[in-house]
Amino acid sequence: MRDVGLGIVGLGTIANDVHLPSVEQTNGVELRAVADITPARREAFAGTLSCRIYASLRELLDHDGVDLVIVATPSSMHHEHVMEALSAGKHVMVEKPMAVNLM
Repeated sequence: MRDVGLGIVGLGTIANDVHLPSVEQTNGVELRAVADITPARREAFAGTLSCRIYASLRELLDHDGVDLVIVATPSSMHHEHVMEALSAGKHVMVEKPMAVNLM
C-alpha cells in the first residue's frame, strides 16, 4: 500500500504547531506539498520542509501526488478552499468551522 500524499494549505500557527508535527509521527502519510499566499511564510519553511512549496492553493491542487488536503487557512476562507479542493478530486480535512454562515 502506498503512502497518502498530503498537502497543507495555510502555514500559520495551527499548521506549524499541530499538523506538521502530526504528519511526521504518522505512518503511511507523506507531506508532498504546502501552500501559503504569504511570501515570508513560504520562505520560513523553505529550509525546513522537504516538499514542494507553492504560492497558491491552485498550484497545490495541480500536484498529482497530493491525495488529501488539510485546509488550515483562516476560517473565512474555509468554504472556498474546501470546495476548490473537492472540485479538484482531493480528499479534504478542514479546521472548524467549515463556513462562517449558511450562505
